[in-house]
Amino acid sequence: MVTVGSFGPEALVPQENGPPAYSAKVVALQNSDELLKYNLLNGSIYRANSPSKDNPRGEKVRVASQLVHIPGREPLP
Repeated sequence: MVTVGSFGPEALVPQENGPPAYSAKVVALQNSDELLKYNLLNGSIYRANSPSKDNPRGEKVRVASQLVHIPGREPLP
């Protein structure tokens, strides 16, 4: 896994119902380049089987990039 930077608590926007959403800044970064939008494996977009209501046969779909909490890491001032 390769990281592209660290983000502070403002990267997540609390939602009334459900998990937090990504801030507009994070979404803009993901949308600025396909290499940042999806997880990569050996330089290619990683695809995984993902059975769901919209994909009952579990065909391979692109795996979106995501923010990951780094325990014990405090943002720099």
